Amino acid sequence: MTALDNQATSTSFDLFRLPPDYYRDPDSYLSQLRAHDPVHANSDGTVLMTRYADVLGIWRSEGALVDKPDQFAEKFGPGPLLEHHTTTMLFRDPPDHGRLRNVVTSFFTQEGVARVQGTVHSHTIALLDRAGDLGELDFFQEIAMDLPIAVICALLGLPESDADFLHHHGVQVLFPLNPGVPQSVIDAGHDAVRVLCDYLDEHLTTWIDCSGRTGDEHVVARLASAVVAGSITRSDALHMLIVLMNGGHETTANLLTVGLYELMRQRDQLALLSGNSSLAPTAVEELLRYVSPLQLQGRRLTQPFEASDGSVLAPGTEVVISQASGNRDDTVFTDAHKMDVARKPNRHVAFGRGIHACIGQYLTRTEVLTFLPAFLQRFPDVHAVGNAEFVPNARFRSLRSLPISVS
Repeated sequence: MTALDNQATSTSFDLFRLPPDYYRDPDSYLSQLRAHDPVHANSDGTVLMTRYADVLGIWRSEGALVDKPDQFAEKFGPGPLLEHHTTTMLFRDPPDHGRLRNVVTSFFTQEGVARVQGTVHSHTIALLDRAGDLGELDFFQEIAMDLPIAVICALLGLPESDADFLHHHGVQVLFPLNPGVPQSVIDAGHDAVRVLCDYLDEHLTTWIDCSGRTGDEHVVARLASAVVAGSITRSDALHMLIVLMNGGHETTANLLTVGLYELMRQRDQLALLSGNSSLAPTAVEELLRYVSPLQLQGRRLTQPFEASDGSVLAPGTEVVISQASGNRDDTVFTDAHKMDVARKPNRHVAFGRGIHACIGQYLTRTEVLTFLPAFLQRFPDVHAVGNAEFVPNARFRSLRSLPISVS
């Protein structure tokens, strides 16, 4: 099956049976759904919504909830993976959502991120030197992953030397959220949560037993203080650390990697950015819109919802919203299919809206705004030297490999 080109074929699209070329260019499919079938019935009975207005509408609706214990129980079965994806702030509605999020929010404000600004700068310099020394390299494996995982380890209070271990198991926790994954992926997810909880419990215990803690040293210390105070449970703390570790490095790594991939394909935009550092802030926002690292989110309706095409979804409907598609909606963005590093205004929805907006968005912006302009100014002639390998992941747009030369 190739990219959709008319109304008849748009109705055959199935989020649970995606064609191989979807992952390289999701919008070749999503654009046709926006035009011809914006409230699309998936094969499992869920509904995929692709228009900007509907994405925002679902986020703003009080009758669209993230808490889906029955659906996840059916998908994952009993075990650590089910516990993780039904108890964290990502999948809890008020009041639990606020109770959990408020414990760690201060670490992800502008003031909180300032704590790790030195780590961001020092790693940026080291990675630029590494790229220059190597000449040819895999940008994802050797550059893009190293920066954000070092920073999130510093913010959380975990050893940077454990970064590979954390990333390896973290990916296995996230991947089962994709549509239609096999049982082997779910089993690996259960094992990964168990391994990570055992590892993180050792660090949490150290701080619970530490009489000199203030709760302000890092996130582990703050969570330990909250456990001692009784505002959260030990299990809450462990699953919070997994969520923050995953979200704190995957988004930035994928934005940097896919962003560079797209810039190398649109070299006029790469040249503009490498030659004009004042464009960096708008360029970062445009990369967030154009790449949309998080592609899909789910909601469960408890109230009727009227969509932009006039259809009304009944309570009980399971909705999948595509913020990636909303970010390419040409009723909102001029020439939405093109990257424009000077785009203003840019009302993208890459980080979501409302109470569930991404807690780490300021951290991601800081990392990318520090690293990417410096990389392109030092290596304006960067170019691909092999095939970019996309991960078959519908929820998170990501590359497994991006071979480049900076010579």
